[in-house]
Order: sequence, then C-alpha cells, then structure tokens
Amino acid sequence: MYEIKKFDVLSTARITAFVITAVYLVAATSLVIILFITNDYATRHFFEPEFDDFTFVSVLGIAIIVGIVGFGAGAAGSAVYNKIAGKFSGVKMDIEMIDDESYVQPQMDNTPKPPQQS
Repeated sequence: MYEIKKFDVLSTARITAFVITAVYLVAATSLVIILFITNDYATRHFFEPEFDDFTFVSVLGIAIIVGIVGFGAGAAGSAVYNKIAGKFSGVKMDIEMIDDESYVQPQMDNTPKPPQQS
C-alpha cells in the first residue's frame, strides 16, 4: 500500500490552471459558436468589427482570469492537503502490478555500432 504524503504546490497549481483553462476555452468556444448559429442578432452583425472583436477579447480575457484563479486554487488545495496529510495521514492507495501479455516492452540495443566508412 502506498500513501501520498504531499504534493508539490507549484506543480499542482500549474496543472490545475492548465486543465481549468483548457476546459473553459473548449466550453466558451462551443457556447460562442452555438450563440452565433442560433442568435439572429449575432448572425446579422457577425462581420461588424466591434462585435467579433469584443467576443474574442472577452473570451481570451476571461481565460486569463480563469487561469489565474485556477493557479491559486491548485496552490491552495495542495497546501491544504499537505497540512492535513502531515497531521493525520495522506491518501492511501493499493497499487497492484499486473502482467499484461499484450504489452511487449521494447528491447534496447545498447551494443556500440562500428563507425560507418564512406
């Protein structure tokens, strides 16, 4: 049985910020596309410069804010986990190695090869 004693705060924060920002961008892009398809005003005014610029800038601006908030949440969450795991106990996991016969580990050929002559 293995136990997770602590997380690296910076690493956890970076991963959390990346994942949350990626999910936001996919969701926001999907919603903007749906809005443009279904909204009559958006369809009529799509090619006006101020309309699509505002939408693009707002989606990217909010993505930056979401990334910053995700970074802070990841850092705070891992710091809280580290404090609790230090006082009590971390998450325990029972990990079992199984032999999967369909997986063949690549063979490494470490023998030096003679130099080729031209």
